[in-house]
Amino acid sequence: MVSSVIPPSHTKEAFVGMQLETTRQVLSQDVINDYIQRTGDTHPWYTGESPFGKPLVPAMLTYNWPGQPNSTWYPENIYGNLHARHEFEWYQPAFAGDSLVGHRVIVDRYEKRGRVYLVPELTLVRESDGAVILKQRHHQSFLIDGESQQESNTVAVDKSREKQSARQRSNHPSEADSIESFGPISRFVDKAVCDQYSGIKPNYHNDLETAEDLGFPDIVVQGTLSLAYICELLTKRFGAGLFVGGRLDIKFVNVLWVGENISAKGSLQEVTGEGSRTRGQSTVWTEKDDGTVTIVGTASALI
Repeated sequence: MVSSVIPPSHTKEAFVGMQLETTRQVLSQDVINDYIQRTGDTHPWYTGESPFGKPLVPAMLTYNWPGQPNSTWYPENIYGNLHARHEFEWYQPAFAGDSLVGHRVIVDRYEKRGRVYLVPELTLVRESDGAVILKQRHHQSFLIDGESQQESNTVAVDKSREKQSARQRSNHPSEADSIESFGPISRFVDKAVCDQYSGIKPNYHNDLETAEDLGFPDIVVQGTLSLAYICELLTKRFGAGLFVGGRLDIKFVNVLWVGENISAKGSLQEVTGEGSRTRGQSTVWTEKDDGTVTIVGTASALI
């Protein structure tokens, strides 16, 4: 993969309107093959002929390519930081070998329940023809009093809270009005999977000591891995309709810890007209074996 980063103006505090890196990356077949190895998503369109002719770049890989910079807009203290929400809109497919240019800007900053949320927006464009491939917003949360909590060794996320019955009921989506259930995509995420997906350099997604230093009682599975499972689910169900006009809006409601099984599931709720086409509106989520939901949200695609 060939990539480059044009640095932004430097500041210690992220603010709305702050221009971040302009990135350029070539998503070669080797990069796609690496994604297949890291996620287990072996869809044949990634290595052979697709409905668009050439092999496709997986929907999640257009956003989460290896080496993508994040830390330039993070605050200095990242104790207890977590993914909160992701919003995706796919407009055109990207193909193996495409050079993609990404422009990012901070579009929102807000506070809620003791955390500050920073929201960079990414616009990804194919360099050869200027086609917009993806628009994406990433809500990342940071503890407002992270420094004091770190000094007192306060646990940022209590594992036991996800077992509270009221929390489990409020997070689990209803399938009462479902037209069709689809999935699951199920994986067991052990330490080896975390190492393969998040790299061998110690971080809180693959190393217990680093996780504890950031306020977590165990290794936190990287949130984008579960998103990759959701994108695999949507690609299998909606096919080409995800890559041209697909949408995904999810929230992280519980942490996936190392050593747990996770299943991505979907429920088609409604089919609506969109000109001469139709769009499937769905609820999607990921859940553990005991029913604990870690991600929940909505997705739609042309069908």
